Amino acid sequence: MYSDATGAGKVLVNKKWGIRGKPDEIWKMKDGTYFVVEYKSGMLKRTHPYDGDRLQLAAYFLLVEETYQAKKIRGEIRYQNRVCKVEWTPQLKEQLLTVIQQMREVEQTNETRVNIYMPKCRQCEFYKVSCTKV
Repeated sequence: MYSDATGAGKVLVNKKWGIRGKPDEIWKMKDGTYFVVEYKSGMLKRTHPYDGDRLQLAAYFLLVEETYQAKKIRGEIRYQNRVCKVEWTPQLKEQLLTVIQQMREVEQTNETRVNIYMPKCRQCEFYKVSCTKV
């Protein structure tokens, strides 16, 4: 139904939430379910998808919901060594919308939240420049 394999896939837009994106693939199954696939070039080094990858797929779910008025959506993230299935649940949607809202707040205030974890902070390029030292 939709593929961005050549880079020619159309940009999907959700005006309500101010997001846009180009999923790698979208399939409409016989039962009416929309199935979204996101390919990753890297390896997954744990049993479940990385949070950022899961939220990226969730953003695509939100775009598919708006663009195609889809009622049933699911998908998967295909890493080089593993495939992770993801369901479009109310909990995932709520998590995504919370993150989108946090992103809007950062855009408006230009203030980001920083989690202080000293072993990593000392190695961060921004530690000496802009972070408050604890």
